[in-house]
Amino acid sequence: MGGTGTVQAEDAAGEWRISLPLPAKQATDQLFTAGGNAMALMFARAVVGRHGGSVGVRSAGGTAYLEVVLPKEADR
Repeated sequence: MGGTGTVQAEDAAGEWRISLPLPAKQATDQLFTAGGNAMALMFARAVVGRHGGSVGVRSAGGTAYLEVVLPKEADR
């Protein structure tokens, strides 16, 4: 991904939300396809998913964000 950005962390109802703004050219579903950073992102999505969370892309105010959501209390 490269470059600089501001990581935002939010304490939301029962979960943690961590967001990182993305350059426009990377703000697509292609982030999770083979090649480049995709392998690491696919691994992160799998690990976070095993803990009841998600990794995805969301848009707000014309900016796209890579977002990680984790429950505060993981199912065991």
